Amino acid sequence: MTPADSGTEDDGARMVTCRSCGNRVSRFARRCAACGEPDPGRAVPRVSPPTAPRRPSRRRGRRLLVGVVGLVVVTAAALITAVLLRAPLEAPPLERRPSAPADVTPRSTVGPAPSRSRGRTDWFFFFKAGDRLARMGEDTPLGEVVRTEEAHAFPDGTTGPAYLLRTPAGEERVVDADELEGSAKLQ
Repeated sequence: MTPADSGTEDDGARMVTCRSCGNRVSRFARRCAACGEPDPGRAVPRVSPPTAPRRPSRRRGRRLLVGVVGLVVVTAAALITAVLLRAPLEAPPLERRPSAPADVTPRSTVGPAPSRSRGRTDWFFFFKAGDRLARMGEDTPLGEVVRTEEAHAFPDGTTGPAYLLRTPAGEERVVDADELEGSAKLQ
């Protein structure tokens, strides 16, 4: 009998330690009897096959999309709320012009603004002879236009276009063209 047949001398050469649990198993064993590790006698550890790089899952992409859409919706709602709840802007106060006295005096004696018609010879008259006039806003009758004058000499020494009015009382008055056109309307 040879030492290889007896199994006593070469048993140590045929036994290896299991990589997983450390149990002694035959070099030719397909599985470890203690832990079930496949090919326990192999000297080189088993290399797992290469894996492809992980791509983000569709679920993660959907979560990201839902998050972005949610953020846009919340931001839009906040902006709309801010615009709707904002205090309305106040309109600037309107500048009121002083009303002319009932006898229609030239603007130069009523307020600080000088007449735009004084000194002009190319004035285009708005009213014509025969027009019945009333005060703007009040509808108080001012009279009837008798005629227009392109260059009337006013008491303050200036000249300019003017209207000759017959008042409801029957008097005739000369009124600056700019003053009358700014405070009268057709009746």
